Amino acid sequence: MPLAIVNRIIINYLAAIRYLNLVWLLTLLSTSFFIFAQVSPPNIILTSPDTSIHITQVVPVQASRIQIIGDNRTTQQLDSTVLHTNSTQNLAEVLSIESSLNLKSYGQGSLASSSLRGGSAAHTALVWNGIALQSPMNGLYDMSLIPINFIQNINIQQGGASALWGSGAIGGSIHLTNTPHYKKHFSWRSAQSISSAQQYKQHWDFSGGNKRYNSQWHVFHQYSPNKFTYVNTNKLGNPIERQDNALVKQYGLLSDNYYKIDTYQQVSLKVWLQQNLRQIPPTLTTGHSQAQQQDFILRVLATYQYHKKHWHWHLRSAYFNEQITYNDSAISLLANNKAQTYINELNTHRYLHPQWRLQLGINTSHYQAQTDGYGDRHVQQTNGGTFVLLNWHSVQQHWKAHFSYRQNLLRGRILHPITAMGISYQTSLKNKKLIQLYANLNNNYRIPTFNDLYWVPSGNMHLQPENAIGQDIGVKYEQRRNWGHIQYQASWYNNWVRNWIIWLPSAGIWTPINSPYVWARGIETRLLYNHNYKHWTIKTTVSYQFTRSTNEQPRLVNDPALHKQLIYVPYHNAQANMQINWRQYRFLYWHTFTGKRFITSDNAQFLPAYNVANIQLQSQFAIKKWRLLPRLTVYNIFNVVYETVAFRPMPLRYYEVGIQIYWQ
Repeated sequence: MPLAIVNRIIINYLAAIRYLNLVWLLTLLSTSFFIFAQVSPPNIILTSPDTSIHITQVVPVQASRIQIIGDNRTTQQLDSTVLHTNSTQNLAEVLSIESSLNLKSYGQGSLASSSLRGGSAAHTALVWNGIALQSPMNGLYDMSLIPINFIQNINIQQGGASALWGSGAIGGSIHLTNTPHYKKHFSWRSAQSISSAQQYKQHWDFSGGNKRYNSQWHVFHQYSPNKFTYVNTNKLGNPIERQDNALVKQYGLLSDNYYKIDTYQQVSLKVWLQQNLRQIPPTLTTGHSQAQQQDFILRVLATYQYHKKHWHWHLRSAYFNEQITYNDSAISLLANNKAQTYINELNTHRYLHPQWRLQLGINTSHYQAQTDGYGDRHVQQTNGGTFVLLNWHSVQQHWKAHFSYRQNLLRGRILHPITAMGISYQTSLKNKKLIQLYANLNNNYRIPTFNDLYWVPSGNMHLQPENAIGQDIGVKYEQRRNWGHIQYQASWYNNWVRNWIIWLPSAGIWTPINSPYVWARGIETRLLYNHNYKHWTIKTTVSYQFTRSTNEQPRLVNDPALHKQLIYVPYHNAQANMQINWRQYRFLYWHTFTGKRFITSDNAQFLPAYNVANIQLQSQFAIKKWRLLPRLTVYNIFNVVYETVAFRPMPLRYYEVGIQIYWQ
């Protein structure tokens, strides 16, 4: 299709969407509230998928947002067994086992980010209990900083339908959730692990409560010198060297408290405290590094939920305080960065009819930041937004559809709305077989970050927000039998992003600019096979992604990046893992293939493809109320030399032993 035609389609589509402006939305809100007061809801109980370690009982209002719109989209819920077994790991390490994300790591213990569907790391939203965690300064979040024992459920949604939780998720979103355990109980868990790559990790979890109250406390500590061995491919003879200046010290606490006021109401308070010290290791091209970074994190999230006949209400209020101090004594550099976030959100939903469900909400967010990089400027930004989601299904639930709309305001200015619509058809076949076809269309945007706008001397105050239009179609097939089940899913997606923000050198200074058009398209497939036989259980998952993400309009005359693949986006990406359980023993094998990735915009230089395989053995022993779960993990069993980021080495083969102790 000629680019001019595509350009006109996008412009016309966005222009048409603008007619659904804020006035229209406020009218819909007021009208819907009137309808809510007149119509009684059907006797329907909503339950959200639960993969936490404990059996949970949640106030009925709790239907997860990803569940509400997930019927028409490509979603993945991570296996609770993997989360449980690898509880001393961080989020990036667990995602490498179970998910199909394109992960980029700067080395063991260093910065780790992810991307979906050919987008950048800034196009993937990280959402914690309904609140986005990305930094307002750079739009990213380091996934190596999130300990897994702080999280009970992880869901991944592909695609840009983010009207319920904000803007910017052009590629997709990762949802981290916690749930209460309403039952008279007291239990605790302790886990420790040590590896030959010099990593020492511990955590402790406590949970207690009764039918109305539950308090969960999660504590973790890591001391990891990370002096692993690697092959220096930048030196003659490729010598084996040991990583230097890579120490990581982390301490953290999450207090998670829930209280049922009565049958219909619940309040909760979450407090997340964390301190990190990380040395920044040298690259393969530098001899030594003295750089280090300290992080302080405080997050507070309070919620109120109400559910009674006519009304389902959910109020969230969050405060984040994040501080980063970067110090490099070798060049006498000391930089302080502080960011604060205030978020308040109210949403409500109701069944207008047994086949129709409406959700409405309003959100306000305030961000402020201070850093030496902004000079004397104290930067702040206030956003407001309203959103609506309408779900419908046919009487027999063969057909389902949804429409979502979000209208944001930035400094009093109405921004491009975020919309998404989808439809699916599902039918049952003979022999417990099920097939589903679905299609989705969405538009999204991402505003420039504080660094993009205000960094001295590189910031660009004239940047335009990124605008994206995405489509995907897919098929799901599932068969359940007495011996287990098979599930297969395949989808094709297509994303056009206008004004993609990219940093490029200009007169020796890196500066952000808007790239006219980026076209990301590809396919995703996933096969899940479960088989049960007597004391044996076998679970196998295989996934593959093909991604083509290219610049489709020149930024300058004779632009060498025109029609070239974006940097660090592989054409091919595949994952496979197999779990074998026999009585109290478990074996896990996971394998990742990452294709060639270009590291220059003209595709002249690249990192070669690599395969990395890992195995894990675990057993379980029970003595009265005690349970012991020792495990052994071998990483990179074939001793592969690879890099996920240029000149940032990854470890050769190494070993980890760990044990978990439960009392309940």
